[in-house]
Amino acid sequence: MPGAAEQMTGDRISNVLKWVLLTIAVVTFSLLRWATKVTYESAPPRPEHFAAPDGTVLMTAGDIVAGKGAFQRADLMDYGSIYGMGSYFGEDYTAKCLVRLLNFFPIGWPQLDAVYGHGLAYARSLQFYDTTLLWQWLRFVGDVPFAIAALLMAYDFIVKLGPMFAALAGRLRPRPRPTPAE
Repeated sequence: MPGAAEQMTGDRISNVLKWVLLTIAVVTFSLLRWATKVTYESAPPRPEHFAAPDGTVLMTAGDIVAGKGAFQRADLMDYGSIYGMGSYFGEDYTAKCLVRLLNFFPIGWPQLDAVYGHGLAYARSLQFYDTTLLWQWLRFVGDVPFAIAALLMAYDFIVKLGPMFAALAGRLRPRPRPTPAE
């Protein structure tokens, strides 16, 4: 049974932790309130209308609000975003474009420079890759770990399917070697 001194120490620690939690919560909500206030105070002004150079009104503030409402009614924010903001569920089209560009030009800037200098066909040809051994070694350094990782993932996948395909998984799993009988 714990003594009175141990109980007081435990209670003292619990009380300190409660006050620390309360302080953190108050500070956090105060910062949140301050950030919200600053955001609304420093928001850009909403124009009453957009006009063409000749003075013709192209769009009013009501049109902007109606367009925002239509966008939200159609739930278009779930389809994706540009520049990585504004979409919670859809994909980020900017990042997707960058990944496609990097996959299209695996060597990067030198290959992109070759596209502008000599054309796409040259930049993707073996003639470009043969210009220096550096490109070949750069590909080797990236391709070998990728191939090893792909083989390990395939092995892991097959082993995890073992309960479904016991015969196949049993052949791949290392068996204990029999010890010679004396």
